[in-house]
Amino acid sequence: MTLKRILLLVGCAVLLSGCTKSQIVAPEDGTRAVDKPDFETKADVRLDWEQIGEDMDSMYADEDSYPMCSGEDAVNFDIDQENKIVNINLFVKPEATKEDAVAYATAVLKGMNDEIAVQDFSVEKSSETSYGSYYKDKTVNITVIAGNPMSGGDLYLVEQTIEPGSDTPIQAK
Repeated sequence: MTLKRILLLVGCAVLLSGCTKSQIVAPEDGTRAVDKPDFETKADVRLDWEQIGEDMDSMYADEDSYPMCSGEDAVNFDIDQENKIVNINLFVKPEATKEDAVAYATAVLKGMNDEIAVQDFSVEKSSETSYGSYYKDKTVNITVIAGNPMSGGDLYLVEQTIEPGSDTPIQAK
C-alpha cells in the first residue's frame, strides 16, 4: 500500500511540474506580469529640489552626525540654472575650527552631488578625489560661517569659488 501511494505522489508531481507551459512566467500574448525597472539614463531630468533639500537637511543639519553644524538651518543652497551657479551657505557653531569647516563643506558638497545622482542617473557620484559630475559645468560658491547671523558676530571660515569641472580642494579662509 505504501508503494502505491509513493508512485501516485511521484506521478502527480511529474504531471504537475513539467507537462504544461507556464502562463505566469511567459503568457501567450507576450506581455509580462511585472515590468522591469527602467534604469536607462534620461535627458533633461527634472530634479525635485524640495526633496533634495529635505534629504540634505536630514543628513547634514544633524548635530549627532555633524556636531559642529548649527542645527536645523545649517545647510542653505540656491541653484541658478540659467547662469549655472550653485551657491551653498553653511552655518556652524562659533567654536568650530577651520578644519571642521573644511571637512563639513567638503562633505556637504559631495553629498549634494550624490543626492542629485539618486534622481538623475547620468550624474556620477562623488569619490575621494571628485565632488561628482553635477558640478562639471557649474560654478560653485561655498561659504561656511561660524556664529549666529542675527548677532552680527559672524566669522567666515570658508569663502571659496570652485570653477566648473574643477575639484580644487576646499580651503579655509
